[in-house]
Amino acid sequence: MSRALASLPVRAIVRGLADAAARWADADFPPRVRVLDAIVARTGYTVPAVEYALDRIFEAITEAALTATIASELGSPDALDGWTARPGRGEARALPVGPVCIVSSRTTIGVAIPAAVYALCAKCDVVVKDREDHLVSAFFASLAQEHEAFADAARAETWSGSHDARDLSGFAAVVAYGRDDTLAEIRAACAPEARFVGYGPRASIGYVTRESLTDERGA
Repeated sequence: MSRALASLPVRAIVRGLADAAARWADADFPPRVRVLDAIVARTGYTVPAVEYALDRIFEAITEAALTATIASELGSPDALDGWTARPGRGEARALPVGPVCIVSSRTTIGVAIPAAVYALCAKCDVVVKDREDHLVSAFFASLAQEHEAFADAARAETWSGSHDARDLSGFAAVVAYGRDDTLAEIRAACAPEARFVGYGPRASIGYVTRESLTDERGA
Protein backbone atom coordinates (compact mmCIF):
# COMPACT_ATOMS: atom_id res chain seq x y z
CA MET A 1 0.00 0.00 0.00
CA SER A 2 1.15 3.51 -0.75
CA ARG A 3 2.29 5.18 2.44
CA ALA A 4 1.20 8.50 0.97
CA LEU A 5 -2.32 7.40 0.01
CA ALA A 6 -2.97 4.83 2.75
CA SER A 7 -4.91 7.18 5.02
CA LEU A 8 -6.68 9.07 2.23
CA PRO A 9 -10.27 7.90 1.58
CA VAL A 10 -10.68 6.46 -1.89
CA ARG A 11 -13.46 8.92 -2.68
CA ALA A 12 -11.05 11.79 -1.95
CA ILE A 13 -8.49 10.18 -4.26
CA VAL A 14 -11.11 9.85 -7.00
CA ARG A 15 -12.18 13.46 -6.52
CA GLY A 16 -8.61 14.73 -6.76
CA LEU A 17 -7.95 12.73 -9.93
CA ALA A 18 -11.19 13.95 -11.54
CA ASP A 19 -10.59 17.58 -10.59
CA ALA A 20 -7.07 17.52 -12.06
CA ALA A 21 -8.36 15.85 -15.23
CA ALA A 22 -11.09 18.47 -15.56
CA ARG A 23 -8.44 21.17 -15.72
CA TRP A 24 -6.56 19.20 -18.37
CA ALA A 25 -9.77 18.79 -20.39
CA ASP A 26 -9.69 22.55 -20.96
CA ALA A 27 -7.81 23.22 -24.20
CA ASP A 28 -6.64 26.58 -22.82
CA PHE A 29 -5.16 25.16 -19.60
CA PRO A 30 -1.56 26.51 -19.73
CA PRO A 31 0.24 23.23 -18.83
CA ARG A 32 -1.78 21.45 -21.52
CA VAL A 33 -0.89 24.11 -24.10
CA ARG A 34 2.81 23.71 -23.33
CA VAL A 35 2.67 19.93 -23.46
CA LEU A 36 0.65 19.94 -26.68
CA ASP A 37 3.45 21.80 -28.46
CA ALA A 38 5.97 19.30 -27.07
CA ILE A 39 3.89 16.32 -28.20
CA VAL A 40 3.54 17.75 -31.71
CA ALA A 41 7.32 18.31 -31.86
CA ARG A 42 8.07 14.78 -30.60
CA THR A 43 5.56 12.79 -32.65
CA GLY A 44 5.05 14.89 -35.76
CA TYR A 45 1.29 14.50 -35.32
CA THR A 46 -0.94 17.41 -36.26
CA VAL A 47 -2.30 19.77 -33.61
CA PRO A 48 -5.93 18.60 -34.15
CA ALA A 49 -4.86 14.96 -33.72
CA VAL A 50 -3.06 15.70 -30.46
CA GLU A 51 -5.95 17.86 -29.21
CA TYR A 52 -8.35 15.00 -29.94
CA ALA A 53 -6.18 12.51 -28.06
CA LEU A 54 -5.90 14.77 -25.01
CA ASP A 55 -9.65 15.40 -25.02
CA ARG A 56 -10.41 11.68 -25.09
CA ILE A 57 -8.02 10.96 -22.21
CA PHE A 58 -9.06 13.64 -19.78
CA GLU A 59 -12.77 13.92 -20.55
CA ALA A 60 -13.09 10.25 -19.56
CA ILE A 61 -11.54 10.76 -16.11
CA THR A 62 -14.56 11.95 -14.17
CA GLU A 63 -15.67 11.24 -10.63
CA ALA A 64 -18.75 9.40 -11.88
CA ALA A 65 -16.82 7.27 -14.38
CA LEU A 66 -14.09 6.28 -11.94
CA THR A 67 -16.57 5.48 -9.20
CA ALA A 68 -18.74 3.39 -11.54
CA THR A 69 -15.78 1.40 -12.86
CA ILE A 70 -14.47 0.63 -9.38
CA ALA A 71 -17.95 -0.30 -8.19
CA SER A 72 -18.39 -2.67 -11.14
CA GLU A 73 -15.25 -4.53 -10.06
CA LEU A 74 -15.49 -4.40 -6.27
CA GLY A 75 -19.14 -3.72 -5.51
CA SER A 76 -18.25 -0.39 -3.89
CA PRO A 77 -15.27 1.97 -3.93
CA ASP A 78 -15.36 1.83 -0.13
CA ALA A 79 -13.87 -1.68 -0.33
CA LEU A 80 -10.54 0.07 -0.98
CA ASP A 81 -10.80 1.72 2.45
CA GLY A 82 -11.85 -1.28 4.55
CA TRP A 83 -14.31 -4.12 4.95
CA THR A 84 -17.52 -3.25 3.13
CA ALA A 85 -20.91 -4.95 3.10
CA ARG A 86 -22.23 -6.16 -0.25
CA PRO A 87 -25.93 -6.83 -0.88
CA GLY A 88 -26.58 -10.56 -0.93
CA ARG A 89 -22.93 -11.39 -0.31
CA GLY A 90 -20.42 -11.24 2.50
CA GLU A 91 -18.20 -8.33 3.36
CA ALA A 92 -15.25 -7.65 1.09
CA ARG A 93 -12.06 -5.64 1.12
CA ALA A 94 -9.63 -4.87 -1.71
CA LEU A 95 -5.93 -4.50 -0.96
CA PRO A 96 -3.39 -2.80 -3.26
CA VAL A 97 -1.05 -5.05 -5.20
CA GLY A 98 1.98 -2.94 -4.22
CA PRO A 99 4.21 -0.54 -6.16
CA VAL A 100 3.31 -0.32 -9.85
CA CYS A 101 5.47 0.64 -12.84
CA ILE A 102 3.92 1.64 -16.16
CA VAL A 103 6.05 1.69 -19.30
CA SER A 104 4.30 3.95 -21.77
CA SER A 105 4.14 3.70 -25.54
CA ARG A 106 6.23 5.95 -27.74
CA THR A 107 3.49 6.47 -30.33
CA THR A 108 0.20 6.40 -28.41
CA ILE A 109 -0.35 9.71 -26.65
CA GLY A 110 -0.97 9.48 -22.91
CA VAL A 111 -1.64 5.75 -22.93
CA ALA A 112 -0.14 5.35 -19.44
CA ILE A 113 -2.42 7.88 -17.78
CA PRO A 114 -5.61 5.75 -17.40
CA ALA A 115 -3.61 2.84 -15.99
CA ALA A 116 -1.86 5.20 -13.57
CA VAL A 117 -5.17 6.72 -12.50
CA TYR A 118 -6.69 3.37 -11.55
CA ALA A 119 -3.51 2.25 -9.79
CA LEU A 120 -3.68 5.41 -7.70
CA CYS A 121 -7.35 4.73 -6.95
CA ALA A 122 -6.18 1.37 -5.58
CA LYS A 123 -3.75 3.26 -3.32
CA CYS A 124 -0.63 2.00 -5.07
CA ASP A 125 2.57 3.97 -5.50
CA VAL A 126 3.03 4.51 -9.23
CA VAL A 127 6.10 5.17 -11.37
CA VAL A 128 5.52 5.91 -15.06
CA LYS A 129 8.08 5.88 -17.83
CA ASP A 130 7.42 9.32 -19.26
CA ARG A 131 8.24 10.46 -22.78
CA GLU A 132 10.25 13.48 -23.83
CA ASP A 133 7.15 15.69 -23.97
CA HIS A 134 6.64 15.11 -20.19
CA LEU A 135 2.86 14.78 -20.48
CA VAL A 136 2.61 12.39 -17.54
CA SER A 137 4.87 14.39 -15.25
CA ALA A 138 2.88 17.56 -16.04
CA PHE A 139 -0.38 15.80 -15.18
CA PHE A 140 1.14 14.43 -11.97
CA ALA A 141 2.18 17.98 -11.04
CA SER A 142 -1.48 18.97 -11.30
CA LEU A 143 -2.40 16.03 -9.06
CA ALA A 144 0.04 17.25 -6.42
CA GLN A 145 -1.78 20.57 -6.43
CA GLU A 146 -5.01 18.74 -5.62
CA HIS A 147 -3.51 16.91 -2.63
CA GLU A 148 0.06 16.70 -1.36
CA ALA A 149 -0.19 12.89 -1.05
CA PHE A 150 -0.08 12.57 -4.84
CA ALA A 151 3.38 14.17 -4.90
CA ASP A 152 4.84 11.09 -3.20
CA ALA A 153 2.53 8.46 -4.70
CA ALA A 154 2.75 9.42 -8.41
CA ARG A 155 6.12 9.90 -10.10
CA ALA A 156 7.17 10.09 -13.73
CA GLU A 157 10.69 9.41 -14.97
CA THR A 158 12.37 9.24 -18.35
CA TRP A 159 14.64 6.53 -19.60
CA SER A 160 15.36 5.56 -23.17
CA GLY A 161 16.24 1.89 -23.31
CA SER A 162 17.90 -1.13 -21.78
CA HIS A 163 21.21 0.65 -21.30
CA ASP A 164 19.70 3.10 -18.83
CA ALA A 165 16.38 1.47 -17.95
CA ARG A 166 14.95 1.64 -14.48
CA ASP A 167 15.30 -1.44 -12.26
CA LEU A 168 11.93 -3.20 -12.52
CA SER A 169 12.63 -5.95 -10.02
CA GLY A 170 11.18 -4.03 -7.08
CA PHE A 171 7.68 -3.61 -8.51
CA ALA A 172 4.75 -5.83 -7.61
CA ALA A 173 3.06 -5.08 -10.94
CA VAL A 174 4.33 -3.80 -14.28
CA VAL A 175 2.12 -2.57 -17.12
CA ALA A 176 3.85 -2.11 -20.47
CA TYR A 177 2.97 -1.05 -24.00
CA GLY A 178 5.11 -1.87 -27.03
CA ARG A 179 6.26 -4.40 -29.59
CA ASP A 180 6.35 -8.08 -28.72
CA ASP A 181 10.15 -8.12 -28.38
CA THR A 182 10.02 -5.02 -26.15
CA LEU A 183 7.41 -6.62 -23.92
CA ALA A 184 9.50 -9.79 -23.64
CA GLU A 185 12.52 -7.73 -22.60
CA ILE A 186 10.52 -5.85 -19.99
CA ARG A 187 8.96 -9.04 -18.61
CA ALA A 188 12.40 -10.61 -18.22
CA ALA A 189 13.48 -7.62 -16.12
CA CYS A 190 10.56 -7.98 -13.68
CA ALA A 191 10.61 -9.99 -10.49
CA PRO A 192 9.41 -13.59 -11.14
CA GLU A 193 6.41 -13.12 -8.85
CA ALA A 194 5.41 -9.72 -10.27
CA ARG A 195 2.13 -9.35 -12.08
CA PHE A 196 2.85 -8.36 -15.68
CA VAL A 197 0.26 -6.84 -18.03
CA GLY A 198 1.51 -6.33 -21.57
CA TYR A 199 -0.23 -4.55 -24.43
CA GLY A 200 1.27 -5.40 -27.79
CA PRO A 201 1.17 -3.61 -31.15
CA ARG A 202 -2.11 -2.45 -32.64
CA ALA A 203 -3.14 -1.41 -36.14
CA SER A 204 -5.65 1.28 -37.05
CA ILE A 205 -7.45 1.93 -40.34
CA GLY A 206 -9.19 5.14 -41.32
CA TYR A 207 -11.18 6.20 -44.38
CA VAL A 208 -12.82 9.32 -45.77
CA THR A 209 -16.32 8.95 -47.22
CA ARG A 210 -17.48 10.81 -50.30
CA GLU A 211 -20.25 12.40 -48.22
CA SER A 212 -17.72 13.99 -45.89
CA LEU A 213 -16.18 16.03 -48.70
CA THR A 214 -17.60 19.55 -48.68
CA ASP A 215 -16.50 20.52 -52.18
CA GLU A 216 -15.78 18.06 -54.98
CA ARG A 217 -15.67 20.57 -57.83
CA GLY A 218 -11.89 20.46 -58.00
CA ALA A 219 -11.75 16.66 -58.11
